[in-house]
Amino acid sequence: MMKKIVATLFFLSLFLIAVFLIAPSLINWDTHKEKLIAQIQPYVGRKIEVKGKVSFSLLPSPQISLLDVSLAYVEGSKADSLMTLQRLEAKIKFEPLLQGKLEVENINLAGPKLNIEVLDDGSVNWTGVL
Repeated sequence: MMKKIVATLFFLSLFLIAVFLIAPSLINWDTHKEKLIAQIQPYVGRKIEVKGKVSFSLLPSPQISLLDVSLAYVEGSKADSLMTLQRLEAKIKFEPLLQGKLEVENINLAGPKLNIEVLDDGSVNWTGVL
């Protein structure tokens, strides 16, 4: 009887772990794009546009990935955007995530293109960002 209980708990644990690891890949994270952008924009101080796909993975560590990202220009700038990225990946701390908090451990920028300039009035287009 004890072996059955232990075996049942073991297989139930394996099932829950499998669901926990597979579930993020079944969610369409693009539907949460606007909420994510709203959380990021106050820290950057500029409008952010994500034209590509948003994805989230738990393995090997929690990570969110945004494709085709651009950071808005300031009025008077000649460039279409201050910065564009092919991909932005943010590695997320696991323990705070379990508590419903989002803490970023590090950020990786792939394919960055930075358009910095001095505007006609002498100010710079990266004020408030860099």
